[in-house]
Amino acid sequence: MQNIINVKDAPYNAVGDGVTNDTAAFAAASLALSAQGGGTLRIPAGHYVVGAQTLAGQTGLGYAYRADPIIKITNCSQPVIIEGNGAVLSIANGLKLGAFDPVTGIAVTPSLPYTDADHAGHAYRMIHLEGNTGGVAVSDLELDGNADQLILGGQWGTQVGRSLHATGVWLKDNASILLENLHIHDQGLDGVSVAATNATQETLRKPVTLHDVRCLRNARNGLRLEGGSGLTAMNCQFNFSGRGAFASAVSAGVAVVPDSTSFVNQGVFMDCEMIDNVGPGFYSTGTNSSDLSIYSSTLIGTSSYAAQPNSPRVHFTDCTLAGQVVTPFAETTTERGRATQFTRCRFTDALDYNGQVYTHSSWYLLDFGNNSAGVKLTECQVDTVTAKLGYSNGLMIITDTRMTQANNTGTSNIQAVFVGNCAIDTAGSNPLTSSVVLGRLIINGAETIVYDPPQRFNRLLGKDSGGDKMQRIQHFHTPGASVLASAPAVQGDVVYSTAPAVGGYAGWICVQGGDSTTSVWKGFGQIVN
Repeated sequence: MQNIINVKDAPYNAVGDGVTNDTAAFAAASLALSAQGGGTLRIPAGHYVVGAQTLAGQTGLGYAYRADPIIKITNCSQPVIIEGNGAVLSIANGLKLGAFDPVTGIAVTPSLPYTDADHAGHAYRMIHLEGNTGGVAVSDLELDGNADQLILGGQWGTQVGRSLHATGVWLKDNASILLENLHIHDQGLDGVSVAATNATQETLRKPVTLHDVRCLRNARNGLRLEGGSGLTAMNCQFNFSGRGAFASAVSAGVAVVPDSTSFVNQGVFMDCEMIDNVGPGFYSTGTNSSDLSIYSSTLIGTSSYAAQPNSPRVHFTDCTLAGQVVTPFAETTTERGRATQFTRCRFTDALDYNGQVYTHSSWYLLDFGNNSAGVKLTECQVDTVTAKLGYSNGLMIITDTRMTQANNTGTSNIQAVFVGNCAIDTAGSNPLTSSVVLGRLIINGAETIVYDPPQRFNRLLGKDSGGDKMQRIQHFHTPGASVLASAPAVQGDVVYSTAPAVGGYAGWICVQGGDSTTSVWKGFGQIVN
């Protein structure tokens, strides 16, 4: 049977009256639980004031203010349970966060970037869980960061804000985590932060599950993923980041920002909200994060993008994205199957939050630009009342999708391979330069046929000793002329003749890639009398 440690029992003697500072009680109870290798930390219902700091008083210690531990549980080999019982933990008034002089404790105002550890004023980590191999479950708590009452020093970090300890739940290198029925709000940094030491793409999953977790009004991010594999968030809210007393970049609902030595992958979000954040609703960046899936979720950008998913293999399914969407991840010539995908999603600027949605008449709702090649929209709906539909500079793959622009604010420029039954209804226009129509495309009620050469390409993907290889197959009357009109020929390109004659060839194959003067083509299938 697990040992139960009640924070109100002797020798801990937490009070929970909303006035008494119970930091020492929580720290002692957590230390005892860690010493026994696991067990249950019971927090009876009540309002507990927590949080304390220690001034360095000298240089060379690596901090100006050190955050005293509150709930800090580390290196437990047996299961850990934190029973909240509806309790509220609130950070005490007057803690300091930001850049301060380590001797005097007076705020300093350096210019960014600024990462001098001696001037780092750390405020708190309300729950700190690290290195626990037996699994941890935390439930039924409200964590109030009380950011309005923090005393701010100068900015500290590489971006605007104060990237120092002021987080609701901080997780690192745990075997498994369950957070359930938590309300985490008004933190001076992140609601929940997840990190892992030297995680790679091959690192085994260490599940972190969030169920019914509300991360609201936190200064930097609702949820921040810096490393690890296997996060699942269900029925969670990551809203209003940066809307409190102050903000730190990027103020996203969810930020996937792996550190330089770690990877983030295999994350799943189901039935979640990412609404009215100062920064993007969903933000990911870099190739050190991948394989993130967002299902049946609502993302509404009011002062920034609904989504900015610039990482490989991010897939949105059955989601509503209101406000501009930018910077997806595009295919490259060497690595395929990594572009961002949207399936059965609605993109719109007709839906708002408190009258606000991130749009403008001169903007594109889907502003994909040079990040568009290979991005997939499948069975989606795109509708605008203010913005233009979209812009892409590289062929997207749009399947069974309908786009509607109710205004005449200007021309969209969506370059795509249109597959299945697609439709564009627009009071503006959308030239189909470089687009490919492989099914039916109805524009303003009329079927549109594109005769540009790329429409006659078939593209086959295979492998050889050098890795992925794309072979293009085309019909034309001369070897390679139309291929070369769109891109240099590569070895393996095939052109079948549209003007076969006795003595000629059924087609030609490229045996040496290059432009019109350097490529070499050889006939095959000579036609005999």
